[in-house]
This record gives sequence, structure tokens and C-alpha cells, in this order.
Amino acid sequence: MTNILTPTLSRINFSEDNNTQQHLHSLLTSEGISDIEAHYSNGLSKYIEKITVEIVTDPSKCKALWNSFSPKKTLFQTWEFKKSFLDAYKYKPYFILIKNETENLALLPLWYDDKNFWTKVKHYCWFGSNWSEDNTFFVKDENYIPLLLYLAPSPIELDAIPQNIASAISDKVTLLPDDSKYIINLKDINSLDEYFDSLKKKKRYNLRRDIRKIDTENPKFIFNRYDDLDFIIKINKSRFIKDKADWEDPRRIQTFKNIINNSGKSYNIKFISIEIGGQLCASDIIATYNGTYLPLKGASNFKDHSGLGFYISLVEIEDAIKSGFDRIDFLQEDCGWKKPMMQEVPLFKYVSGFKT
Repeated sequence: MTNILTPTLSRINFSEDNNTQQHLHSLLTSEGISDIEAHYSNGLSKYIEKITVEIVTDPSKCKALWNSFSPKKTLFQTWEFKKSFLDAYKYKPYFILIKNETENLALLPLWYDDKNFWTKVKHYCWFGSNWSEDNTFFVKDENYIPLLLYLAPSPIELDAIPQNIASAISDKVTLLPDDSKYIINLKDINSLDEYFDSLKKKKRYNLRRDIRKIDTENPKFIFNRYDDLDFIIKINKSRFIKDKADWEDPRRIQTFKNIINNSGKSYNIKFISIEIGGQLCASDIIATYNGTYLPLKGASNFKDHSGLGFYISLVEIEDAIKSGFDRIDFLQEDCGWKKPMMQEVPLFKYVSGFKT
């Protein structure tokens, strides 16, 4: 097979940063690049002419690049939120930058997870860990996405890629289905009753039953008692004792302490907690940013108070409505309860280089 791409790539200038460029140089002689060859030899050669590929690892430079590329539309696209993970995990950033003589063209923000708490498999992933969502490729043109992935090291797993990005590159890059996320659009909902009207009759009935049951226990609401993070950690550790909970990782605990401490710089954090009979029974951490209300983490003692998990979620939905938010983002994974209550949003992932 004639190698169409390699002669073009050989004109790329690879900037040096110790040994971090080795995988880029090896691409010039690697095999199995037929897909990217076909794409960039099909009238799109301008995208790989006179460009420089640079690996950026200095956090201050990465911050500047992030802020110059990021649309900052969602919580996960703010530097302050990502920095909470950076300061806790202390992994070195690995940003792949494509530029020409006059401007930066594309950025793939990664880091190398060499101490994965769950799978133990070392791999590259999005900067800020695989817990992140609303992930996107920072590009001036979507035609740079296949090139970024071609240049990326392996093994690599890039999770939570939105549908619009997946559709734009579906003919060039193979993506796999990822866990969906779940949202509630609040723009046309003005009360909790109006939200109930959007649900099926049986679900409506069950949720109202849970509300009545918990209301008879005279719940007390406490807002912004940040020390309740300890309760969330304790409950989740005990509940998922058979399966490693993310709170078992001290770096994840520090991350959420950082998230709380970084509140007010671009996003805001609030706590909603519920006491029954003088005992703390439920608490959730909520982030708010750019019209979106995001319950990030929480815990409830539902064994002693049946329906409490649904109850606090309904409290949050009502709080978001009354506070004028456009939508609630309950994040990825159905967790056995979200689908009947919310809109499912498909997400995708890119996986390459893992041993089978």
C-alpha cells in the first residue's frame, strides 16, 4: 500500500520537550494508518501542511492554552474545576497542541493515569480524569480531530464525548457507546407540579407518595453546611464496601475538597442536607454554572427512611426551578432510577491501544 500520509507528516516540525515527543516521531514509520491517510489525502491536505506539533506539560502554559481554547459553556470546561483534580492527583498534564506560524489550531488535553484506583490499567485519558463529562476536542476546525487522535499516545480512553462531536467525525473515527447522561430541561417548567406533569402516571404517583411519607417525618433542611462532606464520604464508603467506591481513593476526597474551596471563581457550590429527628440523613453537593444545576455527589440513609433518595432529588429539582436555572444535569449513569424521570442524552467514547 502506498503511504500517502507519511511524506506529508514528515514536513511537520515536532517541538522537543525531553522525551515526550518519542511517540510522535515513531508515527512517521508506524503501520496501520490507512484511515487517516484516506482522510487527509482526500482534498484535505491543507490541514497537515506547515504545522507544528507540540507537547505541553507545564501547568501554567496548559492553563493559558485551556483558557484560550475552552468555550467555557459547562462546568467541566472551566479551568478551576479541572484544577481541583490536578491539585489532588498531581498528574503531569499532557497537552497535544497543533499550531502553524500564526495561530494555535487544535488542542487535545490529556494526562497519564498511572495509578488507576479501579482498573489498575495505566492509560491516557482526558485531563482531569475519566470522571469528567462534557468533553470536547478543542479545535478551530473539526478536521483536526482525527489528526489529534492519530497523534495521541496509547493506550488511551476518552469518555463522555457528546453526540454532535461523534456525528461530525463518525466517518473518520470509530467511537463506542458510553454511559448516557441524564438532564431535565427547565425552561418551560415553572413548578414541581409542572415537572410531575411531564412524567408517566405511575412514576408521578410513586414520587408523590415518597414526598408524603418523608414529610410526615418532619424533615429539616440545612443549606451550605460544608462539613457534611464527611457524612457523604462515610455513607458511600459503607454502602459500596463490596465494590470500591471512589471515596476509597484519598485523591478523590481531596478533589472534592478542592472543588469546594475553588467555588466562587467561575462556578458555585452549595450543599443541601436533611435532618430527621435531629439526625443527618441526607446530603448532596451541588454545583451551579452558566444556567445549569449539577448534583455532583451525595448520600442518603434510605434504609431507615424509605424514599429519601428520591425525596432529596425532588428537593433539588424544586430548588433549581425556583432559582431560575435552565436545566439540571444529573450526570452520567442511570444508577437504576434516572431514566423514567429525565431526558437521556447519549454519549460516546474513543478507546485505543488496550491489550485484549
